[in-house]
Amino acid sequence: MPTYHCPRCEVGRIFCGSLKRYESCQHCDYQWNDVGDAAIFFVMFFLSIVCTALAVVAVFVLGLGMVVGIALAMAVGVAMAPPLLRMVTFFFIRLNYKHNISADNHPDFPLDR
Repeated sequence: MPTYHCPRCEVGRIFCGSLKRYESCQHCDYQWNDVGDAAIFFVMFFLSIVCTALAVVAVFVLGLGMVVGIALAMAVGVAMAPPLLRMVTFFFIRLNYKHNISADNHPDFPLDR
């Protein structure tokens, strides 16, 4: 499993478990933004397309039963979700750092602008 490091110092780790993140870098104290549900949305959208295509190929092209095709698609989706979610979350944290978006210099905008 690749290790994902702080975008500022490239030393501190971002994840303390499989999907749980540290609040800030232990090495340089850089606090990354919460990426919210953006990573989950993109991973679920991608996996739904892949798993549906896999189920259709398994059932109609390979001639496997419907239950086998659905079980295969579900197994692939469950196996691919955590690594993809970790990778996409890291990508969004890295993107926020690259474009200098942080809680310090990017406050919530009022609605009347």
